Amino acid sequence: MAEGRGSKLRRLAFIPPVVIGVLILAFVVRGRDGPQRQEISEHLTLVRVVPVQLVDVVPRAIGFGTVTPAKEWSAVAQVAGKVVELNPRLQRGAIIPADTVLLRIDPTDYELALARADANLASANAELASLEARAENLRNSRGIEIRSMALSERDLERKRTLSQRGTISEAALDDQQRAVLDSSQRVQDLDNSLALIPTERSLLQAKQSLYATQREEARLDLTRTEIRAPFDLRLSDTRVERTQFVRQGDTLAQGDGIATAEIEAQYPLSRIVPLISSHLDISSLSASELSELPGRFGLQASVHLRTGDVTAEWPAKVSRGSDAIDPRTRAFGVIVTVDEPIRNALPGRRPPLVKGMLVEVELTGEPRPDTFVLPSDALQQGDNGETLVYVAGADNRLQRRPVTIGFAQDDFVTVVDGVAAGERVILSDPIPAIDGMLLQVVEDAAAAARVAALATAAP
Repeated sequence: MAEGRGSKLRRLAFIPPVVIGVLILAFVVRGRDGPQRQEISEHLTLVRVVPVQLVDVVPRAIGFGTVTPAKEWSAVAQVAGKVVELNPRLQRGAIIPADTVLLRIDPTDYELALARADANLASANAELASLEARAENLRNSRGIEIRSMALSERDLERKRTLSQRGTISEAALDDQQRAVLDSSQRVQDLDNSLALIPTERSLLQAKQSLYATQREEARLDLTRTEIRAPFDLRLSDTRVERTQFVRQGDTLAQGDGIATAEIEAQYPLSRIVPLISSHLDISSLSASELSELPGRFGLQASVHLRTGDVTAEWPAKVSRGSDAIDPRTRAFGVIVTVDEPIRNALPGRRPPLVKGMLVEVELTGEPRPDTFVLPSDALQQGDNGETLVYVAGADNRLQRRPVTIGFAQDDFVTVVDGVAAGERVILSDPIPAIDGMLLQVVEDAAAAARVAALATAAP
């Protein structure tokens, strides 16, 4: 019985704390003010903007290529023989002036061949002169025989008259007829000899030409025993020693011209196309005019070396384009030339432009006047893939604007349609970007100046 009363008292023990809690809650609620109503305010999104600028854009493209000499030369032996003289400067890397004798091959055999050809030619000349003298003698002898035959024929006529009168015998008449026939035969023999003169002359003239050709070959072979530098060059390889026997066709040395260097720089087609004026009509140009197209394009070029602490620049000239697109990179090659790449070096400031050097080639086209430019960062991608920019309107509210891009270059793009000069284009990327959202606009003057400098090719 006592246990039942204890259990009942424990169940009732929680009631006082609950009552106390309810009283405290009622006091707190009665002392608080009711909920206050707040006014809803529009959120401002902070963005950076740049004005759309109208400038004279200078299209540019940067490519890279390796320096190669415009001229390469190989000293190939055109005659065989022993090397009897070798220029001490015939060493790799040496700069050799034009017309310098590099080596000589033993000329003895070729001097003898020239002397033999001279003798043969002199003999042919003498034979031809003798033939002409014989022909002259034959013509003179024929003239004499013609006159002698005329006398014999007149004498024959007289003897025939005398024979008819019975003054001379028949035997005397026959002797005179025989004399006329003999004279006629001699004239005929002379005519036959004279008829052979042109054939003999042709044979001797052919022999004369043959010996003259042999003499010229011997003379050329003799000159080929001496090898000279054809132009100012830097030797890139030597493969000959003094007293060495060389065969015809052996390569003895190699060199590179130092007057002009070439660089074939590679560019994506998307960078080359904007450099070329669309107003040039090439459909009616001749082949010679087509060869001058690089000059008609109005392209300018400069070569830059940037490596470590060395920065150098050389003026260059656009020479020609590559004959094909590179199948690996799908890039187009443009070949530029630099005059006097070694002589124009400046000690301590500009090194020589030597073979194998990797350089940067900058091409610039004719200016495009009054072109809209924007930083590349201003471009956005629409939901359907179209190119957009976000414009801060006059009321500082965002406008999503589709634009047509002309070409992209460095860190800016040209705009063909979609914006007007002076409009403020947003560089920031507000998320989410909602048409009509209120903006807090801050103009990025540094970005605007950088774009203007890049577009106008200012340093």
